[in-house]
Amino acid sequence: MNEKKSKNAKMIRMCVDIAMVILMPLLMAYSLVGELLHEIIGVSLFVLFITHHVLNRKWLSSLKQGKWTALRVVNTAVNVLMFLLMLAMMVSALIISNYLFVSLKLGGAAIGRVLHLVAANWLFVLMSLHLGLHMNTVSTYFGIGPHKTLRRVLSVVFALIAVYGCYAMIKRSMPSYLFLTQFFAFLDDSEPVVFFLLDYVSIMIFFAVAAFWGARLLTLPRTRRSKEDGTKAAKAPKKKRLKVLLILAALALVAGIVWGVPYLRRHFKTVTIDSKMATAMPAVELSGRTLTVQFTRVGNTDFAPDVDAVSSASLMLDENGSLVGNAGLIAQMVQNAVGGDVYPIRVKEHYPSSYADTISVASREFKSSSFPELTGSDAFPDTAAYERMILVFPLWWSTVPKAVEAYLSQQDLSGLKVYLILTHGGGGKGSVPADLSAMLRGAVLDENILLIYDDDADEAAGRVYEWLKTID
Repeated sequence: MNEKKSKNAKMIRMCVDIAMVILMPLLMAYSLVGELLHEIIGVSLFVLFITHHVLNRKWLSSLKQGKWTALRVVNTAVNVLMFLLMLAMMVSALIISNYLFVSLKLGGAAIGRVLHLVAANWLFVLMSLHLGLHMNTVSTYFGIGPHKTLRRVLSVVFALIAVYGCYAMIKRSMPSYLFLTQFFAFLDDSEPVVFFLLDYVSIMIFFAVAAFWGARLLTLPRTRRSKEDGTKAAKAPKKKRLKVLLILAALALVAGIVWGVPYLRRHFKTVTIDSKMATAMPAVELSGRTLTVQFTRVGNTDFAPDVDAVSSASLMLDENGSLVGNAGLIAQMVQNAVGGDVYPIRVKEHYPSSYADTISVASREFKSSSFPELTGSDAFPDTAAYERMILVFPLWWSTVPKAVEAYLSQQDLSGLKVYLILTHGGGGKGSVPADLSAMLRGAVLDENILLIYDDDADEAAGRVYEWLKTID
């Protein structure tokens, strides 16, 4: 009878754990599954997390017993950090909720979003590590342990997936969320959810594999001296330890190549371009005249004297050593292809040099009911002289920068066709299509929106050219 209860308890614990493993990648796909479903998944995960701790409550009582090995210290640290991060994620979820807890009106949404972003990503990493640390238990539960060939095949399969997971982690900008080099993240709504989930499952496997081999390294027996003759015991433990170290070194090398090189390029190497080469475009014949309106930090920011392209992914240095912004570069591509005029939106009160400070200023702008004051408002282009307007600007806080809204609020766009090129650091469209459509007086936003990732702006001429051919 007791044996049957024990089996049932193990099955319940395993079902709870499997449910959490399934829900965590779904939780990361928040805007792709919809905000309401995201909140429901989050609450469900929290309930499962608490259930997991209740079912494993004996673990707490065992903390005072036994020897504290290196693996036990690591495992306990991961558990404690996961618990704290889950609490942080739930508290921040209450603050930023738009559905289930919106009636609480706790305030502090800006801080809540940052806390939620960091807590969710670190919790995802630690849950993956936790899974890897308990892989032997999972293997035993599913009866994999005795099958040597199956274990080897699965080891190779998981190793290959882990390599891709390292790449996917960089593609999805996870390091920038973990270490707060990016303060917000919004996903590309046009991406199929399955692609996102496959990437995040592979990332989970990457951390689980790293934790598994790390645990193997920590638990390998040390060489001992024989009591009889004082000689060293068999050298097998040394060989095993060396084997594990080589595997971990190989994983570290792959991670360094996949993540380190792009990171160094983006954050420690000044990005220089030949602006003439970057903006060289074949002609695209469009009927009527085109007005290209662009907004970028360059021309709207008091940059420090020593600022360079390292300070932001949206900044580059041209062949003359001058700062170039993504939107400005892309607007020049458009003009070179279709002609017409380019109008840069300029704010009277400039933004600070620091990108993080600019984010804070932008946050305050969105909370204000007034618009930032623009310069040159008395010399706005006469929109009646054009057939179409192409807007080029970056995604700010998942929506339209306040300066762009200020410009559009002063325009009569009747009769104009409006198109959009949006640059972003991983946020995709955000809520721009709906928000921008409400700002266009007398015009309709074309659904054919071109999204350009920040790091790809200097190499986007081909995409811009192909997109321009489709808009007439």
